[in-house]
Amino acid sequence: MVFEILTDEIKHAIKYNYIISTTHKKNKRITEAEENIAMNNHEMRTIMW
Repeated sequence: MVFEILTDEIKHAIKYNYIISTTHKKNKRITEAEENIAMNNHEMRTIMW
């Protein structure tokens, strides 16, 4: 159960990082929503460790 939750979180983090990297190539700037996603990913990693 816990393993499934962690793998889902990792999949979401990978997906969001891919979206952010592709938008950066197009726009070359960071939006507020992308900063929030990055912070959430960082907080999730902190909780996991």
